[in-house]
Amino acid sequence: MTLLAQSRANAANPQWWRDQLELIDTYTDSSGEPTAAGDLSRAEWVLALWCVGHTRVLTLLFDEWKAEFKRLPSGRRYAVADAAERIGIYGWLDSLTDVAAEPDRVIGALLVHRGRRTGPPASLPRQIYDLKPAPLTMPPPLLDVARTDTWFKVDTIGTYR
Repeated sequence: MTLLAQSRANAANPQWWRDQLELIDTYTDSSGEPTAAGDLSRAEWVLALWCVGHTRVLTLLFDEWKAEFKRLPSGRRYAVADAAERIGIYGWLDSLTDVAAEPDRVIGALLVHRGRRTGPPASLPRQIYDLKPAPLTMPPPLLDVARTDTWFKVDTIGTYR
């Protein structure tokens, strides 16, 4: 069964969501730091609970959700926030009315946009862009590396016998 099918089947089961989070916490290296698989699984859990989990379950687990969201590396947090905001702006999610106001700007923006039926994202100010993904350093093109290191036979001077 896929993650989407499992999350839909257990959308109203808070214990299932907690069990999944405990499983994610096992993805660590020898020093106890989360691995890349753990970070990705955590991002999936955060987005799945936000988008698929029942409102009652998300309200119940909101403190855990916030902690896990804040624990994500900046690139994953940016991707989750962007997807969650887009889904919320289009009105595909119910509002969270039993959750207190949030001082964190990004989480506060997600709460504001959740459940609004306002149409395209351009109609609301996008506040999640306070999160800037880490700049990517691009490696040199493979063709440049190949030419520099003379990988190609055609780059050598031909000899005839």
